[in-house]
Amino acid sequence: MSLPKWEDYAESTERLKVDGGHIYLILGLGACFVPDIDLSRYQSHLRDAYKQGYDVGYADCNNGDVKNND
Repeated sequence: MSLPKWEDYAESTERLKVDGGHIYLILGLGACFVPDIDLSRYQSHLRDAYKQGYDVGYADCNNGDVKNND
């Protein structure tokens, strides 16, 4: 079995692909794990939260629950 290969990523930075993401090694500073994230999976959740917050804020404004700071 061969050892995993670090790849040059940027100046003074290498990375290693592991299950669920990458380990980044910044020479002289340390290492960190960065997970792979599929942002398209979360887009609908963010859109729904924004829409719900907008609707609630609009209703509060129309009901006089929010004061205009103009």
